[in-house]
Formats: sequence, C-alpha cells, structure tokens
Amino acid sequence: MDFKVAGTTEGITALQMDIKIGGIDGSVLKEALAQAREGRMHILNEMSATIAEPRTSLSPWAPQIFTHQIKPSQMGDVIGRGGERVRQLEEDYSVKITVSDDGLVQILAEDPRKGREVLEYIKGITDETPIPLGTRFDNAQVVQVAPAFVIVKLNEFREGFLHVSETPEGDSFVPNLGAVYPVGNNLTVWVKEVQENGRLRVTAREETGALLEQAQGSEEEIQKLLSELQTKKGAGARQAPIRIDYKVGDEVKGAMVDRIFPKHAILKLPGADRAGLLPIGKIANEYVPNVRDYFKEGQEVRVWVDDLAPGKRSIIVTAIPPPPDSTPDGHDDYEKAPTPSPLFELRSGSLDSLLDEAYADLERSKSQGAKPRRDKGGGRGKPRLAP
Repeated sequence: MDFKVAGTTEGITALQMDIKIGGIDGSVLKEALAQAREGRMHILNEMSATIAEPRTSLSPWAPQIFTHQIKPSQMGDVIGRGGERVRQLEEDYSVKITVSDDGLVQILAEDPRKGREVLEYIKGITDETPIPLGTRFDNAQVVQVAPAFVIVKLNEFREGFLHVSETPEGDSFVPNLGAVYPVGNNLTVWVKEVQENGRLRVTAREETGALLEQAQGSEEEIQKLLSELQTKKGAGARQAPIRIDYKVGDEVKGAMVDRIFPKHAILKLPGADRAGLLPIGKIANEYVPNVRDYFKEGQEVRVWVDDLAPGKRSIIVTAIPPPPDSTPDGHDDYEKAPTPSPLFELRSGSLDSLLDEAYADLERSKSQGAKPRRDKGGGRGKPRLAP
C-alpha cells in the first residue's frame, strides 16, 4: 500500500493511496492517518523552529525579474537609437532587458539593487508628467548635432529639440551648426512646445525665453506673447530701410567682423538687409588654415560683394580684390601684356612657332610610316619637338 497524507496543524489538505487489493479495513486506515499526523506535526515543528512564517521578500542574493508596463509608442525611448540605450544599460548594470511588442519591459538582474536602479531609470524616461511651458534649463547639454537642429539633454530622463531658427544665430545663415554648438557644450534653453508624441521643442533665444517665463506656463498667454513678438519682428523687418543697393563687385566699406568660425566669418555689412558670409576660400590667394589666423571679432575689414545669393540668409563676400575693370567690349583693358614665361622662350621664343614645328614633325613621322611613341605605361605619348 502507498498512502500519502498532506496537511497543516489544522487538518488534512490532501490524500493519495495506491493499493493492489480490493480494499482495506477501517482500522488500518485509522492507524495510518494517526501515524501520518504524528509525522506531519514533527516536520511542521522543525520548520517553525527555522522560519515561523513566509518571508516578505526574496533573499538579496536571489536573482530577480522586475517588470514595468509602458505604451508601445514609448518603446523607442527605452530601446534608444539603434538599441544604444538598452545595450548601455545592460553593460553598465549587468542586467538583461527585454521589451515585448505590447510594451512589457522585463529586467533580469542577478543583483536586485542594480535591477531596481534600471527599473527607476526606465520609469523616469517614460514618465509622461508634463513639463510646464517656459521651464528653464540652465545646463542643457548638447548630445547630437545635425545641419538644421540640435538635440540637448535637459535632465537625466528628458531631451529637447532645438531648431536652428530658435538659436541666437538663427537670423543669419549658419553653415556649420556643430561649430557653434559642439557636442558636450552646455547652454540655457526654455521649453517652448510639447508635441503630441511628448517631444519637447526648446528655444535658446533669450527674448523668447523671457516671454515664456512671463506667461508662467499658460499656453494661451504664451501663444499670444509669441504672436506679438513675431508681429513685432516682421514689422521691424519691413520698416528697416536698405540704405545701400549692393551689386556684385561693389566694395563694402565699413564691414565689421561679427563672429568667426574655423571655415568662415560672419560680417555686418553697413546698409545691407542681410549679414555677409566670408568663406575661408575667399580670404586670400593662398592657403588659409584657419579664419582666426586672419581676423578677429570686431575688426573692420575690406571686402567686395561676390554673390548676392537671392533668397539666402547671407550675402557672399570676398576679401580678394576683383580684377581690373573691363572695357565695354568685354576685353580686359591691360596697358601691358604680362611677361612671357622663360619656358616659352625656347629656340624661337614663341609658343605658336613651337607648336607649328611640333605638328610639322608629327606629319612627317606619319608620312614616313613611323609609329607613334608610347610612354612606359603603354599609353600614347605626346609628340616630341624637333631637335
């Protein structure tokens, strides 16, 4: 007979019996139950001496799995660009993270302390608690730069989108935004807009930031103030007279260096409605390794209009003087022709005569059946001049 009895101090909870005969007497069953109770009580007493009740938490050394439910639209925030964020978390905290299609995040951690830290971080980056409009961040760090925008890290969990038009340099052409805002630099920004997907658009313009702070988070008031600011700027632009109608080739007198970058300089052009852009290739007729080697901010420079660039934010200028004026018929009016190079003063002293002789030699070689000379590489060689 195989007879098993399970239970607690209060009574029996389960029975199981296997026999190979038709049945057993009641006295046998009664004796078996009594023996089972005695054994069960002994085991329970030994267990109570070690642990009187179940533990409220697992052992600190036991691996644990932490779970957190997010929206499927937030999966990209957790995974990061190309899985970069997940891989970095797994490497830094020695955990394994999986994200299912329905947004269930599972964190397997051998060290529960590290698993809880990762869980709190994920909760932070998926937290949808709105940030009030006009909130100021004094130490926003540049983490990504593109031709038309900058991504800044506002705090440990949130990032902001800064368009070039929302930078102090946005009123003029900025050919290299990374030179103005390199990765790792800090700047002050204000939250200007919270988009439907939760992305924050920020501005680095102090005038706009002051209006946002003045509105104290009221979206209606913010839109009103920003509209007034835009109208004011537009009216100012329409009223600003263009005192000088520059043309290509005109000399710009009183041009001042406003800002300097490694490969170009931004100039203030008197009487112009736009700034001047001086590329590094238009500074001198020689190699210029860095614009700062030639100019400094606030310096007055002599430049000429190279390209009006209609529709662009800047007028292209050059510091290389233009060639002498041309005559009405379009031919350069030089008083004296340049001195011929000594290279052309061979034998006859005339390049035309040298070419005539070369072609004559070539015709003679063809009439005599001579094969054209070839260089060492197997290509057809140039005709040689007659000795």
